[in-house]
Amino acid sequence: MHPGRLGRHAVSLASVFAPDFWASPTHWDIALLAVVAIVVAVAINLASIKAASLVNNAAASNELFGTILATIALPASSHVVLYYALGFELAGAAWYFGAVRNRLRRGEAGPGTAR
Repeated sequence: MHPGRLGRHAVSLASVFAPDFWASPTHWDIALLAVVAIVVAVAINLASIKAASLVNNAAASNELFGTILATIALPASSHVVLYYALGFELAGAAWYFGAVRNRLRRGEAGPGTAR
């Protein structure tokens, strides 16, 4: 959604729902309800981003520990599995430090920073 449309949609919804809160809403009542709606939408968005990042971090940690445990649990082929697992982990770490870390610092990836 285009950033400029959020305010128009919030004001449109506020003008529809304002009579539910005030008997005869004024322009400022509608503006207040629009601001509250925008703040609530932003809070929900931030909470969902935080929840998604926690789920992603848990999944990545479980994948790492699962790989290590599978390597230990399969002693007949553990040295071969270990080499593959270490190769994948090193490739992932190189990708993180080479691409994602710089994008995060520049604000091109992740939740971004307040400016």
